[in-house]
Amino acid sequence: MLFNSYLFLLVFLPLVLAGFYGVGHLAGRTGGLLWLVVASLIFYASWELSYLWLLLASLFFNYFAAQLIGKLSRYRRLCLWIAVLANVVLLFYFKLVIAIFGGNGAAFSTTHHILIPLGISFITFQQIAFLVDSYKGKLTEGSALEYVLFITFFPQLIMGPIVHYRELQPQFRKAGLFRWNPDNFSLGMCIFIVGLFKKVVLADSIAPFVDGVYGGVAQGESIAPIDAWAAALGFTLQIYFDFSAYSDMAIGLARMLNINLPINFDAPYRAVNRFDYWRRWHISFGAFMRQYVFFPLARAKTFKVGHVGALAVTTLVSGFWHGLGATFIVWGALQSLLMLGVHYRGVIAGKLGLSFRKKGFPWFSMLLTFLVTVLLGVLFRSSDLQVAFGMYEQMVVAVKTTFSGDIVALYQHIDRTVDRWVLINLVLMLLIVWGVPSTRRLFARHWTALDQRTSSSEKTAPDLLPWLRHQAFGLTPRWAIIMAAMLCSALIFMSGTSRFIYYQF
Repeated sequence: MLFNSYLFLLVFLPLVLAGFYGVGHLAGRTGGLLWLVVASLIFYASWELSYLWLLLASLFFNYFAAQLIGKLSRYRRLCLWIAVLANVVLLFYFKLVIAIFGGNGAAFSTTHHILIPLGISFITFQQIAFLVDSYKGKLTEGSALEYVLFITFFPQLIMGPIVHYRELQPQFRKAGLFRWNPDNFSLGMCIFIVGLFKKVVLADSIAPFVDGVYGGVAQGESIAPIDAWAAALGFTLQIYFDFSAYSDMAIGLARMLNINLPINFDAPYRAVNRFDYWRRWHISFGAFMRQYVFFPLARAKTFKVGHVGALAVTTLVSGFWHGLGATFIVWGALQSLLMLGVHYRGVIAGKLGLSFRKKGFPWFSMLLTFLVTVLLGVLFRSSDLQVAFGMYEQMVVAVKTTFSGDIVALYQHIDRTVDRWVLINLVLMLLIVWGVPSTRRLFARHWTALDQRTSSSEKTAPDLLPWLRHQAFGLTPRWAIIMAAMLCSALIFMSGTSRFIYYQF
């Protein structure tokens, strides 16, 4: 069941909301939480019933492992390592054995069927964080029901954000959780509509062109150099709006249930370097990797790898997390090299006899970072390295043509080979990325987002559409009309539902 399906919008969601407020009011907190657990399990089972047992077994194992860790006076560390290792082995099994030997699941896939259990990576990371936090004594005593809901809460079950028990447990216990709050409901519905619009109208509109180009390269077809660049840019924008859409929809759904989820996406294509980019893209994943992988490695006394080694391992693990195919491994390795380059850019410049100024031109830094993201995105999107090399080869041809100075021929080539609606889509999406306020900024008047980042992002370039800079959402008739128009547009375009890209991870 997809957020962007009629079944979810017209059947599942209304029933969940009615039951949440109705059962919560009549049966109290336990009844209301139990209703959400049952609804979340039904939501998960609707995708693949056979994997429900795996989710339940994982919940049972990790809850009692955390209880044991909390009660033991000796061997607590050993128990923690065994429990964490069991989770890692389970994730590795599905990533390796099923994904690689069960089909082409080791690389990027556009098929509707998911080879690995849905959301297994996000669920595993959340439970590892729960175990470690239990070991460190960061958690307050909670019930099994609260723990199960913390893991299975359907808005963030499949694609995050990766949340901590300490973030959700107090909200499950707050007074008025099951009391109808028209402001929360209206705000949540509007954030959800924005996400639905991003997914259905923007991300899915460019997907057929991108899939056609990459599919053609995979089948050995000859593609136009400009098409290669358009497809590379198109995928970069497609995955941006696809993942941003899910993040908005998850936050909106939770808000309708009086729950506040952490922000997971904060205008990453306005980043001015790779570190800034990863502070903005998949924020909860970056926070998890920093807290549970980078810092333990950097501070380790037994295996001293230092900050450089810890950074390299963290970025490589990030690549493995997405998949065990060669494209993801190379993508992770390149991310590692780029981030090390950014970290040591001053030292490198000094050895080359160059002067380095940290404060430069924000627009130039942003565009350079975006270009690198587009180029890396080719590796991420390709089904294998051969497809990636085929794309890069045609992109180089386009660059050579551009620098040859024959601008007229280049324009005629673009006019002949690239569909005009594709170009219009690309320009429109770029204007939205760099000109329209992010969800966090747009709804800031009524919503203070939870933020797992320990440091703020660096200063970005000026808005491309400055007259929109101070536009803020309000619970007013004008915004009601705007949201109604966005909802109608999304429903019209929603004739054929498509899954979210990150479902495969």
